[in-house]
Amino acid sequence: MAKDRKFWADRYVELLQKKVDQELILKDIIKEKGYICYDEKTPSGTIHIGSGRGWVIHDTVARALRDIGLNGRFILSADDFDPMDALPLIKSDFYKQYMGIPFKYIPSPVDGYASYADYYFEEATSKFDEYGIEAELESTGNHYINGDFNKTIKLALDNADKIQEIFTRFYSNTVMSKKLPFNPICEKCNKIGTTIGYKWNKEEEKVSYRCSPDLVEWATGCGHEGMISPYNGNGKFPWKVEWAAKWPTIGVVFETAGKDHFSAGGSRDISIAIAREVFDFPPPFPSSYKKTENGYKYKVGEAYEFFTIDGAKMSTSKGSGFSFAEMGNFAPGHIIKYLLARKRPKSTIEFDPIDGLGDVYRDYDKTEKMYYEAIMDKKLLENDVYFNAHRLFQLCYVGKFYDELPPQIEFKFGVMLVQITDTTEQAIERLKEKGHIDSDVGEDKLDRLKLRLNFLRKWVKDLAPEDKIIKISSGKIKNIGEMDKKFITDVITTIRESNNDENKLREGFRTVYSNHNLSPSDFHSKIYKFLFNKNSGPRLVPYIVYTGEKKIIDRFEFLIK
Repeated sequence: MAKDRKFWADRYVELLQKKVDQELILKDIIKEKGYICYDEKTPSGTIHIGSGRGWVIHDTVARALRDIGLNGRFILSADDFDPMDALPLIKSDFYKQYMGIPFKYIPSPVDGYASYADYYFEEATSKFDEYGIEAELESTGNHYINGDFNKTIKLALDNADKIQEIFTRFYSNTVMSKKLPFNPICEKCNKIGTTIGYKWNKEEEKVSYRCSPDLVEWATGCGHEGMISPYNGNGKFPWKVEWAAKWPTIGVVFETAGKDHFSAGGSRDISIAIAREVFDFPPPFPSSYKKTENGYKYKVGEAYEFFTIDGAKMSTSKGSGFSFAEMGNFAPGHIIKYLLARKRPKSTIEFDPIDGLGDVYRDYDKTEKMYYEAIMDKKLLENDVYFNAHRLFQLCYVGKFYDELPPQIEFKFGVMLVQITDTTEQAIERLKEKGHIDSDVGEDKLDRLKLRLNFLRKWVKDLAPEDKIIKISSGKIKNIGEMDKKFITDVITTIRESNNDENKLREGFRTVYSNHNLSPSDFHSKIYKFLFNKNSGPRLVPYIVYTGEKKIIDRFEFLIK
């Protein structure tokens, strides 16, 4: 067993501790606030499952910190001071008037929420308990309003020339190379997306600004010009400056992001330079810096890869893909957490909720089984595969740990079972009758099994492709000849003689396809054609045994009348 072998989250923790040990300011922060693992999201609309990857990464690292006795905290903030810069898919005519206004001040599309931002942020984060994500939820807008950013706002405006130089260094001539690093909220029209600050009065601590009618294409400013204090919620930083300002303001020691932010000349490049050179704060892990004779040399570190469905990156504003909340309709929280946590952050997660969900269930069941095997035999942890499965399960599990492996039901088998039973309770009874689970299994362990069956029933109803739908055909099959009738008769006899015993039925079918000179594949194809009028179907023997011979035989006898 390699001495440095670690699960990805534990490796992050090790590197994070080394970084903290090298920075006195970080040591002071963790004494006061703990190890803050931070992420943020603009609630511009329904938040997609891809955003959940970052949340789970930060939550998992915070959990790994707590596992070794450190105060790991995951904080997620709604960037609700960002302006609406694209019309939402719903009520677009109504929301035209709010283009350029902070989401925090835009009405919710649904009654009962304080704002547009609150509705969409809560739509996603209300699933955190179910998905096993432990987070402290914040509002970036409230940090502005409460004055938490006042110190960094003054520093940024006092050092506007430094920030402009940093932008020029990375982008040559750009808008941010000339403008102040602060966007006031217009006192007349309440828009922030159309304002530009052009003068900072250091003595009066006020920003002169104009609300420009043609600054951006997606919103029209009112033309107002004014002078305003930048403090206590009267405006916000531009994004890249804001990211840098959050780290010292919140006390962030770990924050990663998607690789689009970590690309050369991207948001992370700019933000870590501003943090170090303007706010005198070391960029959080995984970013780093080194002081040289000519200034600073930076490394953005390792980003996380995209979460894709059919190869398409998830997008919040465009409304594509599955939402973070919606995924909870088709898989239990522990399956979703497993999906998002199992791969190293630098690996792409490719997921297909229609054709690929079964693979995730299969892999989860294998990991769960290996975890409980390692609990019973600690020597198994010397094996790398068992070691990683054990640690992954520890960190991604949602709910109660059992003293032994709870009953499992394989995805394909469960999909078949929910289609031949009317209720989950009936399915459980069928499993007990056939010996798949013990008749005296505890209710707490059955709860997990029932949960899976309920989700599989929902998946079949709403997502399953046609080839996964199981329904005995009621019509005749054309061109059934004497050879087919003899074949069907032999199948009927075999089913009757098996007495619903899977082994006997399996052996009997071998005899049938051998006697009729059929390959196993051709044998199954004929059965599926006669039963379902399809070329494929469920695993045949379990299907017949769990359905009961009467329905199957009735169908076959109907065909040979």
